[in-house]
Amino acid sequence: MFLVLFCYKKMCLQFTKQCNMSYEWIKKLPQYVHQIWFDFNDTSVFTHDHCKLVSHTQSMALNYGFKYKLWSLCDAEDFIKKKYPYYYNFFKSPITFNIIKCDFFRLLLMYHFGGIYIDIDFYVIKSFNDLFTDPDILFYDIDNSIVEDKNNCKILMFEEWYNSSNLDDKYSIEGSFHNGILCSVSKRESFWIEICNHIQIYGKNVKNTHDVWKVSGTNKLKNMFIQNNDKKHFFYCKYYVACPFRCVSIATEEIMECKSPNDKPINSSESYWMSYTLSFLENLHDVRLFFDSSAVVCIDIPSGSLWLNKV
Repeated sequence: MFLVLFCYKKMCLQFTKQCNMSYEWIKKLPQYVHQIWFDFNDTSVFTHDHCKLVSHTQSMALNYGFKYKLWSLCDAEDFIKKKYPYYYNFFKSPITFNIIKCDFFRLLLMYHFGGIYIDIDFYVIKSFNDLFTDPDILFYDIDNSIVEDKNNCKILMFEEWYNSSNLDDKYSIEGSFHNGILCSVSKRESFWIEICNHIQIYGKNVKNTHDVWKVSGTNKLKNMFIQNNDKKHFFYCKYYVACPFRCVSIATEEIMECKSPNDKPINSSESYWMSYTLSFLENLHDVRLFFDSSAVVCIDIPSGSLWLNKV
């Protein structure tokens, strides 16, 4: 009888500890989910798929206790004018690549509010709190080592595809982290504002898409991650957490699901990346079972970040 009571108390303590850990992260992660849709020239088309994805993200955010906002260009201009007027002239000035302003504003949101930024071409399949409470979702540090204590995290990045971070060669300027999904556990984290300042200085002089990648895009995030690695609280997730995809053999057309640490895609010269469509996900019986440790899935839609092969 004593042994039974002892085991029961031990189980209760473990359960309480798990609940407290989950509650701590619910309190610690700023409860904001941001998306943006900037229509610079009235030519962009907000499609039915866009509407469904935005509605789904908003529902997931609200269901899990997050505040949600879809920012328009007017919203962004008003926000910058009131809160960060020293950026206003830059944001209102014409530049060659308007995507730079989108990049800039998402980073500013991370600095000011923290929480989650996510592009509208993502399909959310888990609560964003699960990033910190789900033991199947692993964080990695600058040395590609698994992070034991997620409580140290202040900024979380995500790979775009298999080994896009290129951290095997951390001193190389090549590599990228996705800017379609960002996570800031801390508000007012200087990492974000440093990039904003860089964009303000150099963004208006960008003349080609490769420089967009370096000045405000995914390569800039990777390089800033490297420069700040001494802080020991910037981590990242492997590609399958936010960008699971199907790797298809060119020779045999055989499809390989890529969704776990052990799934290594076929060499890029021998395969191509097949992304997912919204209709495919909607027809799955249980998307959670399909994408083991994935939290969100990047969708192949026009005006999104993917224009690849449909599944």
